[in-house]
Amino acid sequence: MARADYFGVEQAIAERLANDEALVEEQVPVLIEAELSTLPGRQIIVYLDSREAPANMQSISAGSRTRMHVRYAIVCYGFDLSIGRAMELRDDLMGRVEVALMRDPRGFGREEVVSSWLDGGMFANAKGQNAPGFMAMGEVGLVVDMVAVR
Repeated sequence: MARADYFGVEQAIAERLANDEALVEEQVPVLIEAELSTLPGRQIIVYLDSREAPANMQSISAGSRTRMHVRYAIVCYGFDLSIGRAMELRDDLMGRVEVALMRDPRGFGREEVVSSWLDGGMFANAKGQNAPGFMAMGEVGLVVDMVAVR
């Protein structure tokens, strides 16, 4: 059975974001598979979302090598007392994340990654239940074209 290091790639994505100049200057924390924190300001959480192995992408070596598309959700949060300001924080953060993800190398320095591209995402807004303020969330979908080898 072919093996893919999904978490290793997830760590490489988070490292890219955590070390990006535009995010470092804003001191935005980048977390992996974490629960949402209600800290004020902004934060990024990287999640492994889904994977697929399209039949038309498999080669004759499918028993020892599998090519798959793995989707990561990079979720950007903005918190503020004003919903409008929370949305501004979210939108700015999403833009910074998208630019960071488009930088080379698109394989994040991982041998098993062939390429990657952005893939949309969801939005959500909410009022704090136990604390004053608002949360604005935006998801940046990242699809990683990965080869798993036995």
